[in-house]
Amino acid sequence: MHERQVAKSLKSFRGVRGDSMAKHRRFLFVTAEFGGNVPPMLALARRLVRRGHEVRVLGNSSLAGRISDSGA
Repeated sequence: MHERQVAKSLKSFRGVRGDSMAKHRRFLFVTAEFGGNVPPMLALARRLVRRGHEVRVLGNSSLAGRISDSGA
């Protein structure tokens, strides 16, 4: 998933009651370094952080630098 696709997904996301994501929320991503899953997850994390949400990532220590660079 490319960053544009992530942006489109976030734009269409609605909360349980249909409200927008204006309210700041907390997100937890759990991942392993299997190759293709990390870049889209970090793109999503970056977008959420830019929107003011709190994002945490649980993953392998080899990902620490990339996770930190995403703002999570």
